[in-house]
Order: sequence, then structure tokens, then C-alpha cells
Amino acid sequence: MYSHAIAAQALVECYGLTRDLKGPAQKAIDFIQRAQGENGSWGYTPNANGDTSITGWQLQVLRVARATGKLDVDERVIAKAMTFLDAVADGPNRSRFGYNTPRSGPPPARR
Repeated sequence: MYSHAIAAQALVECYGLTRDLKGPAQKAIDFIQRAQGENGSWGYTPNANGDTSITGWQLQVLRVARATGKLDVDERVIAKAMTFLDAVADGPNRSRFGYNTPRSGPPPARR
């Protein structure tokens, strides 16, 4: 799913700049939307629950697709992802995010 998001972002940005490759860009977005896990995240494989890292990549592509104004992005997919992010938020003002669960306390010390 990481590779798909990176390639999809290239297609979507190309479409946004040139208005070319709309079909492939939309297919890439459609796949991202179908591949979302049950809990709103994306995992290493389609339809698997995942973590904030993979989810962030998918959301970035959906954001860019939405910004083109011409690609179909299902707002329910984004809402479901926000529910996942809310579930893993923690800390003051819920400003920290765990990998796939809420993280408590300060980050581990660097060595």
C-alpha cells in the first residue's frame, strides 16, 4: 500500500497539472478507497487494518485528488480515516498519535 500511494500521488499530481491521465488517476483513487481497513486505517495489504504511517500516505493522496476538483473522492472514506486517527490520538489536546493505538507519555529517549 505504501508503493501504491506513492505511485497514485504521482498520477494524481500529473492529472492536476496537465488534465491528462484522468482515468488512471481515478482508478488509483478508487483502489485506495476500496482498500481501506475496517477500522478506517490502511494496512500493508488491501482491506487490512493498519497504522498511522500507511494511513497518512493514503490520506495525502486523497487530499491531492480532492484538490484537483475533478477526481471523485468519497468523503465517507476520509471521515472513517479521521475516526481511526481520533482513536489513536492521545496527550495534551490529543496532539500526539500512536502507531495503531493511543500513545501515552513522552516519546522514548533517543540513543
